[in-house]
Formats: sequence, structure tokens, C-alpha cells
Amino acid sequence: MILLIIDDSRTIRDFLRKMFESIFENIYECEDGSEALNAYCMYLPSYVFMDVQMKIMDGISATVELIKHFPEAKIIIISIFNGRTKEAAFKAGTIAYVNKENLIELFDIVR
Repeated sequence: MILLIIDDSRTIRDFLRKMFESIFENIYECEDGSEALNAYCMYLPSYVFMDVQMKIMDGISATVELIKHFPEAKIIIISIFNGRTKEAAFKAGTIAYVNKENLIELFDIVR
């Protein structure tokens, strides 16, 4: 399996990489949603972990773009936000929404 992590925080990307290196054969990273489509085309990941708040393109917009081109994409939004952001994420096409305080939940989703 291949994982693509899209988050503007190097700390979060490093943490997720270490957390999932035993599950995924390859793990790739991007810093912004604007890089998501190119990275998806290049790596064809099994799962995408996508942050919401990023500088150039947010995770909701990037999810919409990815799903438009790759409806089979398995995108999991990871964020500190809830409420309307969570609703927008599911409307955009994410398969799951995980709060950054509960990242352990990701294991149940990707297994």
C-alpha cells in the first residue's frame, strides 16, 4: 500500500510517517493542497491523509479536485476543526474525518 500525506506541518508529516511506516510500503508527502493532484497522479496512493488548513489550497478544495479526477480516491481528512468543516469534508468526498487529537483512529480506517 502507498500513503500520501498532505499537511503544511513538517512535525505532523513526520509523526504520521513514523506512525504508519510499518503498514505502508511507500509514504510520500506534500506541503499544500495545491500539490495534491500532481502527487496523486505520480504515486497513485492507496490512501491520502489531508489536512484542512493550508496556505495556497485548503484540504477541502484539494479533496474536491482529487475526487473530480479520481472518484475512487480514498481521502481521509485530518484536522483540528469540527462542525461545518467536517460537513464540508464529507460533501467534498472524503471517506473519513479524523480529529488530530485522535490520530490513532486512522489505524482502524486503513486496515
